[in-house]
Amino acid sequence: MDKNLLGRCRRQGAKEIIKQILEAFDFVNWDRFTVDNENNPVWFDFYGWIDREKDSYKDFVHLTYKASDNLWGAITSSDKYSKKIAILLGYSLQEHSDCIRVENHFDIKNSIKLSCKKSQK
Repeated sequence: MDKNLLGRCRRQGAKEIIKQILEAFDFVNWDRFTVDNENNPVWFDFYGWIDREKDSYKDFVHLTYKASDNLWGAITSSDKYSKKIAILLGYSLQEHSDCIRVENHFDIKNSIKLSCKKSQK
C-alpha cells in the first residue's frame, strides 16, 4: 500500500476511502460491517478473518473508521499480521500493542488451547 494513501483518501468520498483501505488488507477476508449513524460523527466498524497457516483457526480483524476525521483504528488477534495492520493504517510501531494469549495468563475453561504453547506472549 502506498504510504500516502491515507493522505490521498482525505480528498475522496468515504465509500472510496473505505474501499481502498479494505482492499489494501489483501490477507483479510472481510465479512460484515456496521454503521453507527445515530451519532455525529458517523462511525463504521468492519469485521474480517485471517486464515492461519499452522492450525484450523482464524484470526479476527476489527477496523473502525470515523469518516469525519478520516481516523482509522484496528484490533486483531493475529500475532503474524498485527504490526502490518498498524503500518497499513499509518501508525508507528511504538503505538502498536501485541496480542496476549488468554490461555497463558488465565486458567479458565472457555479459552482456546493451542496444542503447542509458545512463549508467554
